[in-house]
Order: sequence, then C-alpha cells, then structure tokens
Amino acid sequence: MKRLCIALIASTLLASGAGQATDLTINFVGSFRQATCSFSVDPVYLGDYDQDDFTAVGYTTPRIDVPIMSNGCDSLITALTMTFTGTPDSTDGRHWALTPGGATGIAVSMATKPGLPIIVGRTYSSLVLPAGKTYDFVAFYTQVAPEVTPGAANSNVVINITYR
Repeated sequence: MKRLCIALIASTLLASGAGQATDLTINFVGSFRQATCSFSVDPVYLGDYDQDDFTAVGYTTPRIDVPIMSNGCDSLITALTMTFTGTPDSTDGRHWALTPGGATGIAVSMATKPGLPIIVGRTYSSLVLPAGKTYDFVAFYTQVAPEVTPGAANSNVVINITYR
C-alpha cells in the first residue's frame, strides 16, 4: 500500500505539470519623429552712403548686426551647420552680388561677430542654441572694383541650416 500511495502521488505531480501552459505577450511601444529647429531673421538695412565714400577696392562700410534668432530645437538636435549661398559677386566671389540694375563696384559681405569672414558657398559648423538665443553675424558693403556707380544696393543671402 505504501508503494501504491507513492506511485499515485508521483503520477499526479507529473500529470499536473505537463497539462498546464501560459502564453505571455510583450508589447513594444515607441515612435519615430522628425526632430526640428526653427529660426528667424529680420531684414537688414545696411545704410545709405555717398559714392565718394568708396575710395579704393577693399573699402568697407561699418558693420551692421545680423542676429539670427533660434526659436528652439528639439532636444534630439545635437549639431548644426549653416551654408551661406546666393549669387557671388562676379569680381570677387567671396562676397554677394548686388541685384542687377542698381549700384556697381560694391558687394555685400558677411562675417561672424568676432570678425571671421563668411564666404559665399561655404559651410560652417555651429553649436545648437536654445530658444531666445541668437547666432550673431554682421553684414557690410565692400568695394570690389576701382569704380563705384550709385544706385540701389540690394542683395539676398540664403542660409541653408542643416541639423541632426
């Protein structure tokens, strides 16, 4: 009888372990989004000057602040570059050409606030600034030809900002 009792208990344990099963489901959750930045800049008035102010190639007008405002970047953004494009001046391609039909012999130039020249077509790395901070540049006219003729002195600079 002792042997029969042990055999019955052993078979019950084996039968109950083999007959039970449980499924477990893992739910993975996440998302992918495109991180963004936002910037703004106001039109820049470079001033009115007399033709006689321009006395030689290389003469420059006073620097005018060009603050580019950071309106904020997603926290995922860790680096950015700025490429300054537009129509290069035909006499000196480091500067931006004026809109045809206006003044001649001068071009628009840009630099960083500390004074490093910004060259047409070049890409510059920068830190990612929080909202409310500015990327500080300056702009000015540069005499690029021996003779300057009066007229409107307008130009457009396009800044392509790439961030990751």
